Amino acid sequence: IQFLASGSRDRMIYIWNALTGERLLQLSGHDNWVRDIVFLPSGKHVVSCADDRSFRVWDVRREGSCKVLDDVHDGFVSSIAVNAQQRVVCSASVDTSLKVWECR
Repeated sequence: IQFLASGSRDRMIYIWNALTGERLLQLSGHDNWVRDIVFLPSGKHVVSCADDRSFRVWDVRREGSCKVLDDVHDGFVSSIAVNAQQRVVCSASVDTSLKVWECR
């Protein structure tokens, strides 16, 4: 593992060098607590979700440019999962729904 990502109540996402502990990048954009973060297999993108009912796809090569999907659930988005082979992102919410999103 070369990189790690963390997120929390401060609404920030941090990308870290897993070997040195150095913080490499700070991503801001969520309006509430960041609940889950997943690296895409290429390592070029990170997907995050938060209590602001959104998930975001971040391009870590471009220092935080991202695609935002707002109000994807009626409640907080609590977790995400990525299936790179099928090119989908799944989001789950405290509203008890699960949604599958096609990546384009």
